[in-house]
Amino acid sequence: MSMYPNNNPPSYEPPMQQPVQDPMQQPLQQPVQDPMQQPMQQFMQPVQQPMPPMTPPVDPPVPPVKKKKTGLIIGIIVGVLVLLGAAAFLLITFMNKQNTVRRYNEGAAYLEAGDYKKAYEVFSSLGDYEDAPQIAAYAEKGIRYTAAKKDMSRENYAEAKETFEALNGFKDSAELAKECGRAIAYEDGLALYQSGQYQEAIPLLEQSESYENADELIKNAQTAIAFEKGKALFDSGDYEGALEALKDAKDYEGTAELEEQCHVLLMQDEIMGAIEAEEYETALDLLDSEYGQKIENRDDLIQECRNSLRYMEAEAAYREELYYTAYTIFEELGSFRDSQSRMTSCIQTTPSTGEIYHNPSYSSSSVSLEIDPNTNDGSYTYFKVYIVEGSSETLVSCVFIRSGETATINLPGGTFILKTASSYGDWYGQKQMFGDNATYSRLTSTDAGSDKFVLENNNDYILTLSHAESGNVGNESESMDTF
Repeated sequence: MSMYPNNNPPSYEPPMQQPVQDPMQQPLQQPVQDPMQQPMQQFMQPVQQPMPPMTPPVDPPVPPVKKKKTGLIIGIIVGVLVLLGAAAFLLITFMNKQNTVRRYNEGAAYLEAGDYKKAYEVFSSLGDYEDAPQIAAYAEKGIRYTAAKKDMSRENYAEAKETFEALNGFKDSAELAKECGRAIAYEDGLALYQSGQYQEAIPLLEQSESYENADELIKNAQTAIAFEKGKALFDSGDYEGALEALKDAKDYEGTAELEEQCHVLLMQDEIMGAIEAEEYETALDLLDSEYGQKIENRDDLIQECRNSLRYMEAEAAYREELYYTAYTIFEELGSFRDSQSRMTSCIQTTPSTGEIYHNPSYSSSSVSLEIDPNTNDGSYTYFKVYIVEGSSETLVSCVFIRSGETATINLPGGTFILKTASSYGDWYGQKQMFGDNATYSRLTSTDAGSDKFVLENNNDYILTLSHAESGNVGNESESMDTF
């Protein structure tokens, strides 16, 4: 079989298109025998007598020249020499042929064993013998193929790939070139990945077609990109966007912490929104939530909400003319907002002595009642008159009396309950009077043993509240709320 340089390993049978035989065994057109094996008489027939013995030192006699016999001997010798030369030539040719075949087979063995270098040396030395040139070319590719595989094993993928591609499909060089390309893409992608250039690394790692741990690196790179996106959105204040981006960065180092910060800051924004909307109860509930508890200035915000609620409570009390309640709250708030100035505004102007309220439903004036606190110590007296009708008590008159002064009021005849408050403090209006800075009491009739006083029509009465001689009026303690 002839051998040609293709993508398949060559066959190694001796390339003898016709059997090569030993030249000595090849038949001649006319049988030629070894002259040394022919009968001696064949060569000696022209000689009738043997050569005379040589007796030294006498020179033998020179025989007469017989021309015919000498020419025959020379012809025979020449013929023998020609035959011997022909035989030697044939023998040498045969031996060279045999050596060539042996060398060919030796080269085929090297090729079979994958020793392309020795195979190349053998076949290139055979010249144009049969298909030796083609096999030598094949072996030369094998040498380059082997060198490329060594480069590949040493991770010199660029050099190996170039060589494999130049081999034009020799053996599996195309697949190995592709493999080298994958390795190069992987190494380039890995370098970018390790330097933090995740976006640039992904296409190269994808190009490596799952080379080694490329798929894992791609996933990690995508996760890192998602984290970086989330971090950028976080830094810009877009916490909702950051949380959305971080959904693709689960298990990435730092993701959990960043997500928590997003939740905490979103909660803080929600709390601040509630505070700005004066929804302080809502803000307090949020501050008590999972993420609300992790806000850095949580204690300050809680205090602000509580103070704001108290401030609102004070304002509501002020609007309802509960000035003393408002005063105590503003005082409690201290320097919060304008609490100090608001506290001062809760103190009302002290009224002049006289009736400051009279129920228009009880306008009859058939009874005159003079009230004398009988004091000159700088205290104030506030007096209330309730009319008793059945089981109900109705406020008829309110009287404010300054220290050292008296006041007279007109009432209809009837049964009354009389209440008095005495204080040296500030005045907080008719609803809360002197606040907690006063003595509140209900007057009692020692004669009747009751807290009800009957004032008859067309009579004038004088009520002395203190230091009265032989007085017939006592008192019972009363709270500000029931006064």
